[in-house]
Amino acid sequence: MKLIDTLKRIREIAETLPDDDPDKLEMLNTEADFNGLMEWALTKRNESLALAEANKELSGLYEKRKKSFEGKANQMKDIVGWILHEAKETKFKGASATVSITRKPPALVVTDETKIPGEYFKTERTLMKAELNKAFKEGKSIAGTTLSNGGETIMIRSK
Repeated sequence: MKLIDTLKRIREIAETLPDDDPDKLEMLNTEADFNGLMEWALTKRNESLALAEANKELSGLYEKRKKSFEGKANQMKDIVGWILHEAKETKFKGASATVSITRKPPALVVTDETKIPGEYFKTERTLMKAELNKAFKEGKSIAGTTLSNGGETIMIRSK
């Protein structure tokens, strides 16, 4: 692909971006030689990786906050249950919720798995890919396998 075609493709990609994307205008107006274009693309990639990492950290923080709030909600559920039990009530209709205590049916509890008949177990066939690859590397011919065409990958080592 010629450099001019690459610039055209960059502009086509830019057209698919939302109008409020800060990179859209920059991509539409990109003009450079090979080195300049490569430096621009690699810089943009590094910026995107940094933003992805920052989002990952924020996501973890928000997940911790979510779990904290869920924990508090569960504590409040326990308190609601205690209040109902202490008042010897089984139902409450309030402005923000209706609460009721209901009986659950008995559940089956497994006490000794070794005594349970085999018909209640399932066995799953699992392909051991590591062992398969090892056998292939040792030169074994394995029915049901074939080699892919390979391909190519782009390796980028950021500085």
